[in-house]
Amino acid sequence: IFDGINVNVRDSFGATALLLACKNGHFTVVEALLKVDGMHVNVTDIFDCTALICASKNGYLEIVEALLKVDGVDVCATDFQMATALMWATRNEHFAGVDALQAYISTQPPAAKIEVGCIIC
Repeated sequence: IFDGINVNVRDSFGATALLLACKNGHFTVVEALLKVDGMHVNVTDIFDCTALICASKNGYLEIVEALLKVDGVDVCATDFQMATALMWATRNEHFAGVDALQAYISTQPPAAKIEVGCIIC
């Protein structure tokens, strides 16, 4: 469906198609984009929000779960307010997302939890 299209192109706010889909809760679009070779899952917009932060902040559990399945997703990334996906999910009372993020973090090796800047661990 995205053959020959650069899915990592950014708009004037630095958002990619993946960031916009995650921010707006478009699960089927996210699912399709995550299948594209070369998709940058940890790219940030001008507010330093990643796809995972956008989905967690807005309570889109299906999207959070899909992103957590992507190899290399950065759960320790922080936005310009120094808030992680887990912090946003907690702050906005998206407790199913909190549970999903905590379950993912608990499966990571101890060295990954000590990563510099990983406020959530």
